[in-house]
Amino acid sequence: QAVRTKVYKINLVTESIVDVISDNTGSFTGETLDSQIDLTNGYMYLTISNNYDPFVGIPRSRVLKIKLNGPTQDMTKVGELVLSEGNELITASVVDTINQLMYVAIGNNPAKLMKIDLDVDANAAPVKIDEIQLVSNPDQSPFETVGVQSAVIDPINGYAYFASSDDVFGRDIAYSSVK
Repeated sequence: QAVRTKVYKINLVTESIVDVISDNTGSFTGETLDSQIDLTNGYMYLTISNNYDPFVGIPRSRVLKIKLNGPTQDMTKVGELVLSEGNELITASVVDTINQLMYVAIGNNPAKLMKIDLDVDANAAPVKIDEIQLVSNPDQSPFETVGVQSAVIDPINGYAYFASSDDVFGRDIAYSSVK
């Protein structure tokens, strides 16, 4: 059975729910694995991961873009990027608010990193613009890839760090970085 994701806006002073966003179109169907916020431009980004199965109505994994609209207005869904088949396992993400980019780790074999244009000026849906295969050592086979579990970003210096707890064939992989 599919899981429905909801986003709650909570007033931390009054400890009350101010707004809830979800929908019945399938955009919010799946397990929310990660969320990022861009306070400068007023957006929230959710990564929703699914085991895609069109026969039982489970949609593909996606990145949702939600406009926060300030403290007195309701949140609104701006758009979504539906990931292509084979990219179901989203494991981590980071947002570069300086360059309006999002990096999403996909736990396939080989693992990869998607570069996504957030296009905040146009108030439009996110768009995939590039893909990077993650391997701990370029001389290794594709089966010796980095399995990313978490990520942090240093947008000022132009680096993102993707942490792994993998011990692949006896070699511990600490992190991989992208610039």
